[in-house]
Amino acid sequence: MGFKILVDDLKKNKIYFLSFFYSFNLYILTTFVPNFMIKLKKLFVLLYFLPLFLGARNSKYIEKYKPLSIELGEKHKIPYKFILALAIMETEGGRSKICKKLHNHFGVKGKNKAQFKTKYKQYPNDRASYEDFCKIVMNKRFYTQLKGNENISLWISKLAKTGYSSNPVQWQKNIHIILKTL
Repeated sequence: MGFKILVDDLKKNKIYFLSFFYSFNLYILTTFVPNFMIKLKKLFVLLYFLPLFLGARNSKYIEKYKPLSIELGEKHKIPYKFILALAIMETEGGRSKICKKLHNHFGVKGKNKAQFKTKYKQYPNDRASYEDFCKIVMNKRFYTQLKGNENISLWISKLAKTGYSSNPVQWQKNIHIILKTL
């Protein structure tokens, strides 16, 4: 009976009713759906970063570096989409400071002469960054197994297991989103 009176009072002012309705639903979801808030946060993060992974925003980067990715991919028997997708991910489609100032397209750590504090390696040009990344991949244990294999998901999974990313699960998901745009 008390709940009906409360609802009747809330119906008089629709704004309060909607506020109550959404708050009540959020309470139900957070109480009965395991890890709802974590899932909600992940959704917001994905929606926030999704434009970074869409082809339209990365089209200039793809146009510029696809030929280099193809060349090095053929030379080293690494799928070019694997190389290009990782570069897009690490550079935010060529927009990151590390990419622009250090010519580092893969988040490789090392020495630099940057005018700002950073742990990332500096390269003389973009090509050197791409070539170094291919060498890094070639020095991984999985390379001999996968050399020439075009299964990009397998390459991503194997690289993730080497500690290439601090958050391998999310990293793999993001790479797969990028691959859909290539």
